[in-house]
Amino acid sequence: MRRESEPLGWSHISLGGTSKLANHIHKPPDSNPHSSLTTSRNSMPRIRKKHVADWCDESDLPIYLLDHERKIRYCNPACCCWLQVEQDELIGMQCDYHSELVEPDHDRPPLAIGLCPPPVVFTGERATGLVYANGVPEGQSAEFIPLGLEESAVLVIVGLASTTPAEDTPFREFDSQRLHELLFERRQQQATLYQLDQLVGESSQMRRVREQVSLAVRGDCPVVTVGMSGTGRAHLIRTIHTARYSKSDVPLIEIDCPLFDADTLASVINDLRRAVEGSVTKTALLMLEIDQLPQDAQATLYQLLQEHPEPSLVYATSSADLIMLAKSENAAFRSDLADDLCTSVISLPPLSERLDDLPLLIQLAIERQNASGEKQVQGAAPQVIERLLRHPWTRNLDELFECMSEAHQQAVGRFVTERDLPDWIKLTLEAERHPHRPETTIDLENYLQEVERELMRRALKVAKGNKAMAARLLGISRGRLLRRLASLQLEDA
Repeated sequence: MRRESEPLGWSHISLGGTSKLANHIHKPPDSNPHSSLTTSRNSMPRIRKKHVADWCDESDLPIYLLDHERKIRYCNPACCCWLQVEQDELIGMQCDYHSELVEPDHDRPPLAIGLCPPPVVFTGERATGLVYANGVPEGQSAEFIPLGLEESAVLVIVGLASTTPAEDTPFREFDSQRLHELLFERRQQQATLYQLDQLVGESSQMRRVREQVSLAVRGDCPVVTVGMSGTGRAHLIRTIHTARYSKSDVPLIEIDCPLFDADTLASVINDLRRAVEGSVTKTALLMLEIDQLPQDAQATLYQLLQEHPEPSLVYATSSADLIMLAKSENAAFRSDLADDLCTSVISLPPLSERLDDLPLLIQLAIERQNASGEKQVQGAAPQVIERLLRHPWTRNLDELFECMSEAHQQAVGRFVTERDLPDWIKLTLEAERHPHRPETTIDLENYLQEVERELMRRALKVAKGNKAMAARLLGISRGRLLRRLASLQLEDA
């Protein structure tokens, strides 16, 4: 990445501008429970008496300055010490508002992740929040001060503000900054353990999934992920496999089961065995939609796995529980193959069953778009989240990320609004206001029996129970009346 070594100067800030900046900065509390960074109260008035750059250089608080392109133009010695980086490494780096994990050899290394202020600050709105050093999950409180300079600069003073930790904020509170902080901390914590940064969510279902995944990562047994299309089943398998074999080369070969018959499957597996024969390389198979594998191919797969150690490991995705399929009346899946594969089964809930996670997932989708382009959107307006909570999400996470990708492109402000939502989302929500009435069917035979039963009751009532008179009133014989009364279970009428 090209770095710009010339930082934004402070010389054009007048003493009047310095006083204006001083009015933004209030005295810090005696102690900040959310930060280990402290400063003396007596140092604060000095900003009125000295040039702002001198005060920043001498401050014990980490301070850095961003321009309108979100590039770092200045950082004081305390900031370099906090980030454990040299000043020339930091100057010129661009900070984007997201929680995506970036490898060190990419353009935007981890030390710049977590330093970006909320996008609304660049429009002149002062804010407080958390910033993060080198991807560390625990954030430090910070004050984001728009200076209103020609460059639309933003000064960030770390350790000055007192903010509530993200985990202490009610999860269903649709505050985009709090959602960003919670998302950042959760993803960093999971990435530190197993690179499972996309398993976001605080619902009981996702907590259970994370526990199951943690166990699966530490083992070497087959794993089957079960769930509806779009819930991330295949991605979860790839993540588990990568976490298991991050330090060794174990290729993962994917097979789309509905497209394979017994002969094709046997040919692919035998070719795979010949390719690794005589080497120490292991292989693993990912059987996509294994519940749709034809019966003859199931038998072939079971036989091949029994007679040879390669592939050394088999993963699978399924839309239904394989053990239950094997026990079903038509035995849709081989029980012996199901027993071998279902050592570890992870069920992924549909999005409609974990709507408590939706605000965080919406924030995740927006920040993914922030990481891939220049446009920076802070989050979704509360009205958008409320509206999307009513959407059925039949395609689960795939549909959500598609929706927010289009909304991010349409957004013109710092937040996604209702007008930015795709038309197909709006039409779905509008259709829910006018639900389709289900068609009713008429059982003609039962309907006619009810009519006949009612007429006979009336005739018997008029005839005061005299069946011969009731028969004459109905225009039928007494014998026929008796037979119909018995058929309609009206003998006692």
